[in-house]
Amino acid sequence: AGQALLGASCVAGGGDVNGDGFDELVLGLPDWENSAGTPDEGCALVHYGSSSGIQTTGASTLQSNQANANMGAAVAAAGDMNGDGYADLLIGLPLYDQTLTDEGHARLHLGRNPTITPSAAATIRGAETGAELGLAVAGAGDVNGDGYSDILVGAPLFDSGAADAGRTVFGYGNEGGNIDRLTRQYQADLVNPLATNCMDFADPDHFGIGHFARSPIQRNAVRMHWEVVFEGQAFSGSPITSGQGNTGVSAAAIDIGAGGTEIKQLIYKTPNFIRYKWRVRLEYDKAKLIDGQPFSRWFYGYASGYGDIGVLPVELLTIAAAEEGAVNRVSWATATESNSSVFEVERSMDGSTFEHIGTVPAAGNSLQTIDYAFFDDDPGALTYYRLRMVDHDGTWEHSPMVSIFRRSGVGGHVFPVPAVNVVYVPLPDLPMGGSADLLDGLGRRVRSWELSPATSARSEEFPIGDLPAGSYTMQVLGKDGHVLKLARVVKQ
Repeated sequence: AGQALLGASCVAGGGDVNGDGFDELVLGLPDWENSAGTPDEGCALVHYGSSSGIQTTGASTLQSNQANANMGAAVAAAGDMNGDGYADLLIGLPLYDQTLTDEGHARLHLGRNPTITPSAAATIRGAETGAELGLAVAGAGDVNGDGYSDILVGAPLFDSGAADAGRTVFGYGNEGGNIDRLTRQYQADLVNPLATNCMDFADPDHFGIGHFARSPIQRNAVRMHWEVVFEGQAFSGSPITSGQGNTGVSAAAIDIGAGGTEIKQLIYKTPNFIRYKWRVRLEYDKAKLIDGQPFSRWFYGYASGYGDIGVLPVELLTIAAAEEGAVNRVSWATATESNSSVFEVERSMDGSTFEHIGTVPAAGNSLQTIDYAFFDDDPGALTYYRLRMVDHDGTWEHSPMVSIFRRSGVGGHVFPVPAVNVVYVPLPDLPMGGSADLLDGLGRRVRSWELSPATSARSEEFPIGDLPAGSYTMQVLGKDGHVLKLARVVKQ
């Protein structure tokens, strides 16, 4: 409503809030007003992901119900703070008044299915007039290694020993209990840890999972259940009382002792998929049950920090450009590919503005090194290249940029070498005219000349007698600013 400032400096990926296998998008609108006309109360909009992309309808609105609270001035993915497998959201309200004016507030909203919880599960207050806590919020990952995500909240105007010195408030997940329920992913050797956005190249067909098993009734014999799905696929959603909804169970019950023990399992990957998400839970000895509940909650091996499970369509090993006769060859190699569609080759003459010049089909899914090449039959003297690597679902990323200066066909040589008072530099065709810059060893321009139009190659005389001795670079540019020639000039 009115000046809502939609998405002004407060947009974040929210993680998979509702557990359907797709990430959500969170928008902060700090000057939003509700239908009752509460001015500048602010809100956060949660737009849900799907197989067709972010949904523009059916968004959840989280609001403060206090005028001028500016809820949504900062929004962030909190990760999974309570270990239920749903990503949680952290929202800042820097001008919220709990008991003090503009002390600020931060709210934690827990994920659930089918939509996020509308009321805050936990809050942090500024506790000082004008502290504006919540102007910055962030997920901190799992700082203490207990398997739960933690958060950071900024109070920029808090008086910490000096006026407006500011402070950062740290919030632990797991209700600050610091209970060690470590769940982690391993390489296939079940010894070396492996981040969930990586793979084991020594054994690309397997990965390991491990969970430090504890029992609420002390010494117990347990079986570990696990469910593994590839990215973009939802977990089964089976209730906690059901023995279904898993892809595997330990072959035998394991005595975990009074203090607990780590249980590990080797997992075979589904062919043609690179990245996975997974969860584990424990089945307790039925003879020792207290309340009849045979299962623990699910523990998730990826949700303690948002972004860890993120997958890019291509893992690029190298990209290079080289001169081959009258053309430039752009070559690249990939280590792995997951649902990759095409490589779009882009070219620039100034390293800033790029144009599409060709498309090369990608392999789709691969665990082997693949070499690719594209030939540019209309290169400039100095040309920049990059790849736009596109996935089948439309997501993409750019490769690093590479450049090449063509040394063939430059039309003669600079002379004399070394030069004393003047230097003659062969010039390319300049139908619209151009300019020449002389650069020192640090790339600084020390001389500049305007060049008149010419439809044929020629040599131009450039006076350099008053310059210090040394090595320089002559840069010839067309009227459009593109570099047409680079030449080395030695001044005696």
